Amino acid sequence: MGDPPSHTISSAPRSVMTNDPDHTFDIAPPEKGNADFFIEDAKTVSPTKYYRSKWEDLDRVQTVKLFWKASLVCFAAAFSAATDGYQVTLAGNIIANQGFINQFATTVDSSGTPILAANVLSIWGNIGSLGQWCGMNISPFIADRFGRRAVMLWYWSMLVISVALECTTKSWGVWTVAKWFSFVGIGAMQAQLQMYITEMSPTNRIRGTMLACYNLWWALGQFFGPVALQVMNNQNPRIWRTAIYTQWAQVGIMFIIYSVIPESPWWLCLKGRHEDAMKILRRLNGKVEGYDVEEEYAILRLTVEHEQKVANENKQNKFIAVVQGVDGWRTICTAWVLVVQGTIGTSLIWGYVTYFFILAGQTDPFKITCITSAIGVAGTLFIMWAMDRLGRRVLVIVSYWLCWFCLLFIGVLTMVKDQNQAVKNGYVALACLWTCGMYVSGGVGWAYVGEIPSSRLRSRTAGFGASIATAIGFAWGGITPYMINVAQWNWGLKSCFFYAGVSFFPIVATYFVIPETRGRSPAELDEMFEKKVRAWHMASYVTDVEKERAAQAGVTTEVDEA
Repeated sequence: MGDPPSHTISSAPRSVMTNDPDHTFDIAPPEKGNADFFIEDAKTVSPTKYYRSKWEDLDRVQTVKLFWKASLVCFAAAFSAATDGYQVTLAGNIIANQGFINQFATTVDSSGTPILAANVLSIWGNIGSLGQWCGMNISPFIADRFGRRAVMLWYWSMLVISVALECTTKSWGVWTVAKWFSFVGIGAMQAQLQMYITEMSPTNRIRGTMLACYNLWWALGQFFGPVALQVMNNQNPRIWRTAIYTQWAQVGIMFIIYSVIPESPWWLCLKGRHEDAMKILRRLNGKVEGYDVEEEYAILRLTVEHEQKVANENKQNKFIAVVQGVDGWRTICTAWVLVVQGTIGTSLIWGYVTYFFILAGQTDPFKITCITSAIGVAGTLFIMWAMDRLGRRVLVIVSYWLCWFCLLFIGVLTMVKDQNQAVKNGYVALACLWTCGMYVSGGVGWAYVGEIPSSRLRSRTAGFGASIATAIGFAWGGITPYMINVAQWNWGLKSCFFYAGVSFFPIVATYFVIPETRGRSPAELDEMFEKKVRAWHMASYVTDVEKERAAQAGVTTEVDEA
């Protein structure tokens, strides 16, 4: 495969071009192992040269083959998402199990059969959303103060407590507490794990693929939760805790993974632990032929120090910085895709997808789950292929409009007087298409949570941005039952008209809000946000890094000044 196009550091002094093509400086080679690796010289002479790695020119296959250790770290860390998908679907489906109902029922129906009271179900739903929101907002403080691995172990402990309580409780009140711990852990995981994968991705060119691993594991976990319940129901539906016990396998694997994966070099750099950060890079990539740890770490460190300098100049060093100035805009961009996803009917179609299949005559919940999970896995595999090829913006915008048209056409079908089987099949087909769009937009949205924030505020922006989306999604989830309840508004599937209406302008605004992050280094994203490059120009914008690389190669660039 060979080395990448090289401007590597040799053992001899070399000339480095400044922003003036006719003016160069000679820089002596760095002393190997020196964490201060000509940082001051780089700042003074040509800072942009060191903001992008030479390894960015490799394709995805070459990158994974060469940097297999770092790629494996990202893939293994993403396994945690399987626990996310598994626990969420398990909690949502087990409430239909009669053995579970018999254990926690607080009332009976007209025939004397034990049932779960409506207020109990409401409390479980609300406590889950509240726990998720709290986890997203608590975790950044732990991640910034104690490290990325520390916050992983913290939310892992929340999941352990929740599983332990679920395995032993005999009252719905304790089950409520267990749900609280579970969703605190899940919320923290959702906010912080994408950040870790972003920081550990071997190059920016395959960062999208690495981030999509989270969605792949989540989709698989979402499938195997109902599978566990199906196996239990076939064997002995009364022994419902069997499905709960299976969660120990997942949290056990998570602990093994979290025990061996390294701390993020970005966090170590933020804390001034430069030698420790370089040891991590050397451990992961040191055996790659031509890889210069000092040079690669200089890129990372210069980015961090530049962000800190800008923050000091703007006096934005407190938590409130996530809503101020450029970082405030980055927070909006981080949350935007997930916020708009709530307006495209997630609480309606995704929350009541079983209803669509029942209309078409498919009443087997397990088969329905298999169908929707297959769509999820297929959508995730597409994201893994497309994010680093087509870019993020086009995937989000196209998937949003796909969902919008599905909402509109479902609403139109409700106006058909003869609701025959063809019409009902149309509901299912549109619901499946909508689900594809939902998976694609959601996958990219969660990738943005890890990508868009600055390295200095990454954990805080990720947590706060994700919690905004969760809070707004909670509100949508609260009004949807009133829309479809025959005793309330009784809109039924005509509710799709409502969501098509409220989502139209946010989808249009998406074109003007979300940036293109494909292949961009953190420093390049910093530059574009600081220069207020318009979102729709980011894909074609020529950064200072690209200008200098082109100048060194003798290539003339056409600059999009945004």
